[in-house]
Amino acid sequence: MGEQDVILAATEALAFLVSEKGFGGPDRRDESHRTALQYTAGNIGIEAELDWHERSAFLLLVRLSHGIWPKGYYVENGKTCRVHLQGVVRRFSWPTNHAFGPAARIGSDERMITQMTANATVLREVLDRVVAKGVELFEQTPQNRFQ
Repeated sequence: MGEQDVILAATEALAFLVSEKGFGGPDRRDESHRTALQYTAGNIGIEAELDWHERSAFLLLVRLSHGIWPKGYYVENGKTCRVHLQGVVRRFSWPTNHAFGPAARIGSDERMITQMTANATVLREVLDRVVAKGVELFEQTPQNRFQ
């Protein structure tokens, strides 16, 4: 198993964003330590981050400006632009039928696939709430994913 297997599994886990929810993507951004798969719908982005250094995978909700992705990571122009899905679900106490999967510690490719699959399953459950909250979601959610 390798990075391409993880990317393929993440793409498959998030395929519902395009086929069922009308998101565009995925656009892929590769850096030395991570790969990001980006999905866009209006001013909301979903970003799957595959961290090759820590061998972890997670989902970020992203505030877009007129459909443009932010240059900042967590903050741009003094405003929160990225929040972790897990933090949002906790912050708003949204019930889900599924868990997020194993904690993001140093892991393996298999662990990354398990994490992404679990996160995608939770996203499917709460996506309508995410879209309904829109920009308000970013105003009400702390940046730190552990809060």
